[in-house]
Amino acid sequence: MNLSQNDLAEKISYSPQVISKWEKGLSYPSVETVFPLCQALKLSLKDFFLFDPSVPTRTLKEEDSFNEQDFSAFVRVLRTRNRLTQKELANQVGLNAQTIIKLESGKTSPDIHLLQKLAEVLNVDALYLYGYKEKIEKKPLGQKEMELKKARFARLGFALSLLLILIAYAIWFSYTRGYQFWFNGSRY
Repeated sequence: MNLSQNDLAEKISYSPQVISKWEKGLSYPSVETVFPLCQALKLSLKDFFLFDPSVPTRTLKEEDSFNEQDFSAFVRVLRTRNRLTQKELANQVGLNAQTIIKLESGKTSPDIHLLQKLAEVLNVDALYLYGYKEKIEKKPLGQKEMELKKARFARLGFALSLLLILIAYAIWFSYTRGYQFWFNGSRY
């Protein structure tokens, strides 16, 4: 875009030092800054979050700006769907539980780095968590997710097999000892 840090800082009402820290990865813009940053750089939200130059951009609309209430609700619902407590979610993203409580109650908002970490743990796109209104194609499950699903299925199969073996053994044991209560209701 041929913008200096000063030019960009002026367009989004931040200092050039803040822009420099973002570029160096020393800090990250807040989610409230994403919309003006995208407008200044003429980027779509998809381009900003997904960094995919092959995806055609679209014009940003005011409804694409960050909505604190939607975000809080998304985090709370997604955490519940993933059967995580606030403390478990906090541990997985490297925060304390109080920060998750503040995020879910709308008392604070994340920077984009935290938004992406939350999205990863909650198994959604960062764009969805941001509140992007346009439908996003579901990504195919990655290798890690497939392995987790297979492991869960294997554990469930093992538990059911073990349960059936225990029931069969209990029936066999009671029958060989002369206990007939399994079959005719009386017990010797």
